[in-house]
Amino acid sequence: MYNNKHFQIISAAYLVLLIILYAFVLFYLVNSRDNNYT
Repeated sequence: MYNNKHFQIISAAYLVLLIILYAFVLFYLVNSRDNNYT
């Protein structure tokens, strides 16, 4: 039921998008923290 190609592509794309979003937020927090020190 869930092992078709379309669902795998959507699942993989959503996972990549989530990782990119998490990396962007993490980079923003680190950059903001560094700016507060200066």
